[in-house]
Amino acid sequence: MITSKRIQPIVHLASMKEDEEARKMGQRQVELSTSMQQLESLTVMRTNYLAQFQGKGVQIPAVRLQEFRRFMNKLDMAIHQQQGAIRQSQNALGEQKNHWVQAHAQANALQKVSDRCVQVEMRARTKKEQNDADERAQRTHMMCRMQA
Repeated sequence: MITSKRIQPIVHLASMKEDEEARKMGQRQVELSTSMQQLESLTVMRTNYLAQFQGKGVQIPAVRLQEFRRFMNKLDMAIHQQQGAIRQSQNALGEQKNHWVQAHAQANALQKVSDRCVQVEMRARTKKEQNDADERAQRTHMMCRMQA
């Protein structure tokens, strides 16, 4: 079997791995985007509740004030946890990008090897065809000389 044909399955597998790593990287990007949107929602919610509470301008019973503070503390904790989730998503995306970069480099390297094999084979085929043509021409010339 010709070398370029033997390497094609390996090139194909490397390309499939690169595609899979790119798909995973896309998933990580979606996860990061979702986490950021959730943080934005929590931040807006906190701002809105704080504005509503401060806008009352009326004396609020101590019990109601304690409930509000507990609620705001829970929101603050949720915001803090979401910020941690964002950091984790960013780290996961960075790691996945590294995996994709490695797979991409490997796929490109194997494709270059395959391309070089094809070029070498084409040059060898062209040279053989030229040698065959030269040999036929020489035989024809010899036959013509013998007949003359």
